[in-house]
Amino acid sequence: MRSDGFVVQLIKALSRETPASLGASTRAITRDELEGDDVPEQQRTKRLNRAAISILTILTILAITGSLIAFQQYRNAIQQRDYAIANQIIAQADRLRSTDVSLAAQLDLTAYRMRPTPGLYTALVTTENAALSIPLTGHIDSVSSVAFSPDGHTMASGSADQ
Repeated sequence: MRSDGFVVQLIKALSRETPASLGASTRAITRDELEGDDVPEQQRTKRLNRAAISILTILTILAITGSLIAFQQYRNAIQQRDYAIANQIIAQADRLRSTDVSLAAQLDLTAYRMRPTPGLYTALVTTENAALSIPLTGHIDSVSSVAFSPDGHTMASGSADQ
């Protein structure tokens, strides 16, 4: 029993000792000398930690800035693409205006919905009184029925004129 009490006292005594005290006794130097050796190393570790945090912060800011610039460039590219498509539609409508007024008006309307401009508005207003369909000839009496083929390219009509 007496040995158990001694072990407990020894453990208590050792637990009061700091690691620096134990290390100093094993190296045969004083505790103050041992703790003094650790100070520059601790300062170096702190400097390295601060530098790592600073570098990570800078890299994070650069990554966020880069992603914002990339997103802005993406939006500009989409806008330029839409303008190019609208310009192509306007050019096609201008080419067809003398031969197919109806299709030119539909193309102008599509371009206006994509990019409303005063020029397109004027083009749409000028086609307001134009006939936008071509009357079909062949019947002399009123048409009573119309049928389209499944492919949409052929139309048949029926009339009282047989």
